[in-house]
Amino acid sequence: MDGSRAPCCRSFTKRSAKAWLDDLLIQARRGELPGMVETGATVADAADEWLRWAEHDRDCKPSTLADYRSTSRLIVRALGELRLEDVTPQLLERWKTTIAGSNRNVQKRLVVLHGIFRRAIRVWGLPRNPVADVERPRVDQWCRRTWIASLRSLLSCSLGCELFSLVLSSLAFASRRLREHAER
Repeated sequence: MDGSRAPCCRSFTKRSAKAWLDDLLIQARRGELPGMVETGATVADAADEWLRWAEHDRDCKPSTLADYRSTSRLIVRALGELRLEDVTPQLLERWKTTIAGSNRNVQKRLVVLHGIFRRAIRVWGLPRNPVADVERPRVDQWCRRTWIASLRSLLSCSLGCELFSLVLSSLAFASRRLREHAER
């Protein structure tokens, strides 16, 4: 149960009221209740710091930085004026319903926003990442299935050339292992 807000649509039983209060007190002890931490920073400030960090400290490739800038620009347009401490999972759940396009668009913005808040935790001392509690939409794996089918087709065509087949299957295996490692 989220302790930051009492459920408004149902009445409490003695047990549910105690559970809600216990959860609220635990969050208060951790300093996780909205408004307990004053950062003075906005989502736009956090996005700028995250982009600076990605460019200078992480030394990301220019193509990755361009993608990050584009996505963070869309996030700042929607949430930029909000103070970091005012962003809650509930607010983000509502915001994600306003994102146009496919589930991949929603997921991509949530992933970038998660990184922005992860950096904000280190820089401004936020107690927790509100994006961690937002459910990400399911993304279709059509591209991955198509890639595997294309690879199988290439391998079957290259059976006459043993070296080409060996190199191609090694690259495919390495690519898959790198992707699995990156997803951890």
